[in-house]
Amino acid sequence: MQDLLVIIPAKFNSQRLKGKNLKKIGKCNLIEKKIISCLQAKIPRKNIFLSTDSQKILIYQKKFSIFKSSLRKKKLSTSKSSTMAVILDSLRKFPNISRIEYVAILPVTNPLLSYKSIKKIYLKLKKNKKAISIVSITQPINHPFQIVEQKKEYLIF
Repeated sequence: MQDLLVIIPAKFNSQRLKGKNLKKIGKCNLIEKKIISCLQAKIPRKNIFLSTDSQKILIYQKKFSIFKSSLRKKKLSTSKSSTMAVILDSLRKFPNISRIEYVAILPVTNPLLSYKSIKKIYLKLKKNKKAISIVSITQPINHPFQIVEQKKEYLIF
């Protein structure tokens, strides 16, 4: 996977849950989970790029010895910032981009994407020369309405 660059966008503040990317879920937080998944998928440490606006999040670069990045501008970490702007900013900062064939964006807010899925997606993309991008989707086990408790006073007719 030497030709794969993984960009992990992780801003510090979210609108609904402040600091959610650093909240522990079990033994580790969302950022740690995503970096560990990348390492389990055998992505080289030098090809994992953490894009963030926070020194608190940047600490995980050192902890996992992944590619060193600088902080991104605050304007790229607002609720109106586009993912494409974050990707372009990351690509500008990544050296030797000419050796990269594929770029994966792995948001920390998708913690259920397993390392096996990352490997499988990479191999599918590499095998199919006509494909220029690939998106991971999952069939839900339950319909979303089955998850929410329905109370008579909330039903709309």
